[in-house]
Amino acid sequence: PRCTLLENALTTSEQLDLFCFVLGRDATEWNALPRCMDPTPKTLDLLVHPGNDRDGDGGGATARTVSIEPLGGGEDAWHGGIVTRLVERAAARCSSRNNNHMAMRAPIRSTKLAVIRYCVPGTNPSVGHVLPPHVDHCNDGSWVFLFSLGFTASFFVHCPSQQERRDFELKSGDVLAFDPSSEAGILHGVTGIVGQGNGGNCVGTIWEAVAKDDKRLLLGTLREGRYGVQCRVLFESAA
Repeated sequence: PRCTLLENALTTSEQLDLFCFVLGRDATEWNALPRCMDPTPKTLDLLVHPGNDRDGDGGGATARTVSIEPLGGGEDAWHGGIVTRLVERAAARCSSRNNNHMAMRAPIRSTKLAVIRYCVPGTNPSVGHVLPPHVDHCNDGSWVFLFSLGFTASFFVHCPSQQERRDFELKSGDVLAFDPSSEAGILHGVTGIVGQGNGGNCVGTIWEAVAKDDKRLLLGTLREGRYGVQCRVLFESAA
């Protein structure tokens, strides 16, 4: 199948860096979201350009999918140094393990990022915890690298070549790489969050790192659930 799970792919420090990068781009008006009887996960509104000040008087353009700049800016909260580095390493691991991922050995041409937030039931009346089964139907030759942060997700994947779907736990620091095309037809979704209501299950060692780095208040939202950081990547060999 054109799908590979990389367990424990991110160190605690890398998870923290990636989450801080996401927070630096997050311009979602969380307090303005409507309350719902049956809420769904929320795709973040992300600042498009470095230098936009979401708390200033100028505001800034936002989008649910933004391009990542692989060069210039290093590890700061705006440029995508951390994202590019993690994708490159995941691609190298995938191509060494799965012959269907050989295209990942080429240099990255472009990366587009989107982030979905999931909340444990009862913690946020506007954000849900279940993502229905779907195929992405993205036919531009790209690959998806899905980085999981926070609570463990009950995830599933069903490839056309498989008789039954595969259910597994997608934990904080894991990466799922897959072909999002209609031809690949990879059905996937989230059925819930493991350990719902158990704050001790949330993040584990990353939460300890947050406290040590004195960023507990900044990252408080991570205690409510999970973030799925989706990178849609085109490699130079893609048409």
